[in-house]
Amino acid sequence: MSSLAGYALARLDFAGKGVFAFVILAVMIIPAPAMFLAQYKLLISLGLTNSPVGYVLILITSGIPMSTLITRWHDRPSIPAPGFSPVPTRPPRVVSAVLPPDRLWLPARATANLVHMSMTFSHDHVGISVTPEDLDTTLQWYASKLGFVLDQRFESHGTTFVFIVNGDVKIELLAGASNRREAPTRDILTSMDPERLHHFCLAVEDLDATVSQLRDRDVPLIGGPMDVPAIGQRIAFITDNLGNIIELAEPGTPPAMITVR
Repeated sequence: MSSLAGYALARLDFAGKGVFAFVILAVMIIPAPAMFLAQYKLLISLGLTNSPVGYVLILITSGIPMSTLITRWHDRPSIPAPGFSPVPTRPPRVVSAVLPPDRLWLPARATANLVHMSMTFSHDHVGISVTPEDLDTTLQWYASKLGFVLDQRFESHGTTFVFIVNGDVKIELLAGASNRREAPTRDILTSMDPERLHHFCLAVEDLDATVSQLRDRDVPLIGGPMDVPAIGQRIAFITDNLGNIIELAEPGTPPAMITVR
């Protein structure tokens, strides 16, 4: 496109040739930083930042005027026509393109990085705060009712920290609380308010067998057992000696996938 336009301006005579050349020259006079600022704002409004289409548009709008003028100077006749008095010409002026300051580009870069960033997690442990007076009682409850064993116990910052484990499950007890919680809930369906971390879940192989053992150990249910077809599981709920809600979930058969045609 630039080659054709430059050749036409250099070799052909047509109406508006001078005006067309003047417009191209006027565009070249605009400082490059001002051009790039306007182009950047336009790309933001069009949602084309950090995209191939936006990059091509910048190349087109910035490169066509310059390359057209360069081609025009290059294609001018070297042998003057009869009656033509050549006028010494200057070599074409090359204008360097200056990018806007980094602070204008950083927001777009940060957004692009967030879109492509991914994080992978695995579960480590659940933390429960207790009063120092309830620490040993809570340790005994989890050991006698759920079969947890002591993994670590240490002092730090004036507080006792205890880790107990059962298989892959780890619970941390932090003996830094000064007040005991309110009376524990007796019904899972009325325990949703207020908003908070509601419960943690332990997976069991046989829910009915687990519930039976818990009843023998004087651990009552506050919900279930119940079937949840949407996730293909059976679940039940209990509370520990502090009133923290614990869900027991039995793996089941996931619901069949539905294909929409």
